[in-house]
Amino acid sequence: MIVFAFPDASAAAIRVEAVIALPALSRADRLILSAAARTALRDTKEYGRRAILAISPDGTIARVEEDYLHLSFTFVPERTSEGLSLLESALLRPALLPESLAEATKAVAGGAALSPWSRARRVAMAPAREVSGEEARGVWERVVRPERLAVAFSGPGSEVARERWLARPLVFAPIIQPRYAKADGPLPLPAESPVAVLEMPAKLDGATLLAVTALGSG
Repeated sequence: MIVFAFPDASAAAIRVEAVIALPALSRADRLILSAAARTALRDTKEYGRRAILAISPDGTIARVEEDYLHLSFTFVPERTSEGLSLLESALLRPALLPESLAEATKAVAGGAALSPWSRARRVAMAPAREVSGEEARGVWERVVRPERLAVAFSGPGSEVARERWLARPLVFAPIIQPRYAKADGPLPLPAESPVAVLEMPAKLDGATLLAVTALGSG
């Protein structure tokens, strides 16, 4: 795991960007992961939607791009402990509720959840189907690994946030490798490093690009 801090005393809040480089995924697994991502910052095992909104009233970003998973939200320095707990909960313990997954799966399969970057690159997506919480958790836990993860904090108190995040005893689930049917094997990994301009305030472009570049070159 790589963690950055970019102090900015002029900002009103701390923004955290978590970027996870994707392993090889089948089209079905990409659909499942994309649906799970849409729900990750809506409900976790510790935080419901109201609690998440209270911590990050400016909204959240949680979606899959061509070759990385992207989570982002803001919190004021006074709520750093809660912001870090929310990040940990979203990464390691998303709720993945059946009704949320059903709604998200339809949106993802229909292309509504794709970013302009993914639409331009024509990212392959499987047809919509019912996704169970257990199935979604299996894919999520295989993707969200410490060796694939980069986190960047920007804003006032970002250095404190970084140190507190590094001090957290994060426990990642054991890896369970999937068994693919021959017709639904994993897609080939992209040839290039996962570097893209993400949708965020201009002050944070450097933070996230550094995080993604580090993943691509690490």
